[in-house]
Amino acid sequence: MSDCILPGDVMVSILTRLPVKSLARFKSVSWSWRDLISSPQFIKLHRDQLTNDDPRNLSFVLHRRESAEHTLEHNLSLIYFNAAEKSSPFHFVRFPKILNFLMLVGSIHGLVCLSCRKSRRIVLGNPLLNRWKLIRPSRRNFGGKPDFISVGFGYDPVDDDYKVIRIANFEKTSEAKAEVYSTNLDAWKEVKINFSFTIGDNFNDLILNGIPYWCGDIYVTEDEMLDGDEGSSDLIWFDVHNEVFKSIPWPTTVGDHGKFVEWKAALAMLVPSYREELEDYVDVLVYDEKEASWKKKCRYGSMGLKHHYYMINCSRDGVIFALTEEGKLIIHDPVADEFKKFSFSNGDISLENVCDYKESLVCLEGMVPVQEHFAFGYSFMEWLDFL
Repeated sequence: MSDCILPGDVMVSILTRLPVKSLARFKSVSWSWRDLISSPQFIKLHRDQLTNDDPRNLSFVLHRRESAEHTLEHNLSLIYFNAAEKSSPFHFVRFPKILNFLMLVGSIHGLVCLSCRKSRRIVLGNPLLNRWKLIRPSRRNFGGKPDFISVGFGYDPVDDDYKVIRIANFEKTSEAKAEVYSTNLDAWKEVKINFSFTIGDNFNDLILNGIPYWCGDIYVTEDEMLDGDEGSSDLIWFDVHNEVFKSIPWPTTVGDHGKFVEWKAALAMLVPSYREELEDYVDVLVYDEKEASWKKKCRYGSMGLKHHYYMINCSRDGVIFALTEEGKLIIHDPVADEFKKFSFSNGDISLENVCDYKESLVCLEGMVPVQEHFAFGYSFMEWLDFL
């Protein structure tokens, strides 16, 4: 049988559809394959083409606190979920334990952003490649000590630049000040804010198409108050390319009861039923950019979450899932149109954050492997001092 040699473009087309773990092994096939798979052009093609054809397969990053044998520790995991595998549908990729002191901000193109609550140290990394980079904090003086600092993670597709945003909140003066870090420039710079607002959490509430969103409050001037404008609760978002803050009105019918998510490539809010209600459902509200309004898209139920504390979210494909304090995953099966329950944890857990994840080969300049007892050229104790 004669050897079969595929044309180069066909070979690239096949390889860009393979998962990261397979490509990491294929680097050892030959020098030419290693150079191809490591090239920026291939990494971008792989990032843009790799999709999940089965919506019942989920990949997400989970930040939780686990309690076992009278100990409490943070745990960051990349979790693959396949509903078709009945016996063991969960596959874990543990983050290095040295990073478990950090909190999850969000994920873009296979990269995750981690930060401590005071944002004194921020880390960007690719968990599948075990490549991490410590972002040095700026020395910027915000003009006083802020009440707290919120961190966001974004992506500028025009300049192919991943950015970290820090918002300093001053509640007494009802104002915010901000700065942005560019991975292309490896530097921080101040961002001007043209309206008064404060953010309500330490990290962005949502990342959609590389844009970070925060739940916040907009404040008005004295003259605007005299005209009857009392300010509002809005969704604050950051234009990553132009580096300006903008806002979207809050849904008027839900109060503060809901979770902002990406639902089938659209900005949406999941609104679970109130615990006092007999019917157990989840409404999906989608934001219409042209009409600048929120519209109810659909309703799912019953979820079986009555009288349970839980964290609800959904994948980019619109697959709704919820995580309970008992370590149960409740997922909507889009094929059977029903909710199913799975267990993936032993012992007590406290859920901190969860975000959808799509794997990639993206690796930023300055990223290095992290072992359990050292990181970024520093000893374990030096790393703890940073936090």
